[in-house]
Amino acid sequence: MKLSRKVILSIVVMALLVAGALFVQYRAMNPRPPIHITAEQVELLIDAMPDRQRAAYADPDFRRQYLTQLQEALILGAEARRLGYTSRPDVAYNMNLQRDLSLAEAYRKKHPQVSVSDEELDAYFREHPWALDEFLRYNPQFAGRGGRFRRRLRRQLGETRILAERARQEGLDRDPGVALQLRYLPQDVLRKAFIRDLQKRTRVSEAEIETFYRRHLEEFTEVRVRHILFSTRPSQNGHAAPPDREAVRRRALEVLRRARAGEDFATLAREYSDDASTRDKGGDLGYLKHEQMTPQYEEVAFKLKPGQISDLVETPFGFYIIKVEGRRTIPLDRSLRGVIENRLRQRKLRQLICDIARRYPAVVDGARRMTECER
Repeated sequence: MKLSRKVILSIVVMALLVAGALFVQYRAMNPRPPIHITAEQVELLIDAMPDRQRAAYADPDFRRQYLTQLQEALILGAEARRLGYTSRPDVAYNMNLQRDLSLAEAYRKKHPQVSVSDEELDAYFREHPWALDEFLRYNPQFAGRGGRFRRRLRRQLGETRILAERARQEGLDRDPGVALQLRYLPQDVLRKAFIRDLQKRTRVSEAEIETFYRRHLEEFTEVRVRHILFSTRPSQNGHAAPPDREAVRRRALEVLRRARAGEDFATLAREYSDDASTRDKGGDLGYLKHEQMTPQYEEVAFKLKPGQISDLVETPFGFYIIKVEGRRTIPLDRSLRGVIENRLRQRKLRQLICDIARRYPAVVDGARRMTECER
């Protein structure tokens, strides 16, 4: 039986609709291809860096911080590309400049004694007379400064462009480590531009500030403290070796007994404290906030009521006797409002980044996982 042209056309249209629906479903289930920089690629990236930079990565904390920032750059860079940031002149310019910086550093690494003469610089700027003005247009934070700074900036820019071109001529852009730098490091330009825009759009209301303040009053509490320190460290006792810890403890317990028996705390501090910075003030430190003390000290100080004297508090510095003389809550003034507003803005910004990270699976081996996004 022959099918009519209309029936055949209907079948074709139906097949296309089904295929389209399946594609949409697939994209919904697999929104973005995963990005993964392996441990081997990480080593190539770092090995291609100048010696002065590469040495810093021996510090595990610094290394992890850098790799985490790179991971974030991959995530935000992908979203920025989707939103068309690469067509913005300032972003495109600075991404290209970042590539030239990487190439220039690679050339210097291969040729440690390289130099660029004044004649070569003059020739470059005769050929590119707008180069410095273009840089300043897309990096306005450097504008408005003249004299020596502008001359130094001109030289650095010219050297970067000249050495980058030499690196291309030698094929250094095909070196595996340098190629990875050219591919991934410009993503940080996208990250910074995107975050700047997110910060401008992130708003914190007065109601949010006041609610945060009410819910975190303890965090904005200060205590006025006096203390007497019985040091167990040789530098504060004039001993060649640490003093006998048990002997120091017994001496501290005797002074504690006298303080609790009613002797004047300030007088005892002047006579017995090993803290030279507060001894003459009777041990008075004034008002202290959270995180201005060692954890052991803070835990005790904020539990005491005004007029109370602590038991001995053992810290890495020695034994403390603490007396709290006052307690107050920091008022929600203009300064504190600014602190809270910034904290809330950063919290919102982090949440926005986490929401984006869910759509762009990116892993850099050695980076911190974005645990905030997993909760």
